[in-house]
Amino acid sequence: MVGAKQELHEFREEKIQAVKLILEVGHLFFHFHWLFSNTASPQKHVEQYSRWYEETTNNLAEEQVEAAGNRWIATRESTHQSAVSQRFLTLGYVEAGIQAIQWKGQLLRGGGLTDRRWNHIRPVLERDIQESREQRLASERLDLVKSRTQILNGVCRAYLRSVVPFEWLYHPGIDDLIKLTIID
Repeated sequence: MVGAKQELHEFREEKIQAVKLILEVGHLFFHFHWLFSNTASPQKHVEQYSRWYEETTNNLAEEQVEAAGNRWIATRESTHQSAVSQRFLTLGYVEAGIQAIQWKGQLLRGGGLTDRRWNHIRPVLERDIQESREQRLASERLDLVKSRTQILNGVCRAYLRSVVPFEWLYHPGIDDLIKLTIID
């Protein structure tokens, strides 16, 4: 059974390679077949194909150079971002706040983080970190209040189940208790 699986795997690999070859070379075969069957002057078309080939290889080379440049820029940007993040961490900010400024324009510029540049971008980024912190704390506080309200609601319902129903009239409602109680 192992030998059959191996042969099936090899057969599939051969077919995949054959299809790749057809896809890579097949379009050239079609163009040359059309070229030599429909024209009296193949030299003119050969020159055209040669020019297309040169343009394509030049474009590929330019794209490779551009991709390398983009990788270099991305490396510089990430180095700059990590330097700014490290400075904020040493100032006592938390990672969650620093994540909020990750895609700000001041961070996306490459280059070294000099003291002059730090003094220029710090106030803007600190304001953004503070806004993010306030939003995060408000969201956490809302979640905390909801969970404490649910706990208080459960305790009140359990207590009211333990007393006689006609005594319920003398107890405040659960909503009134929630309003009166400091849940923060």
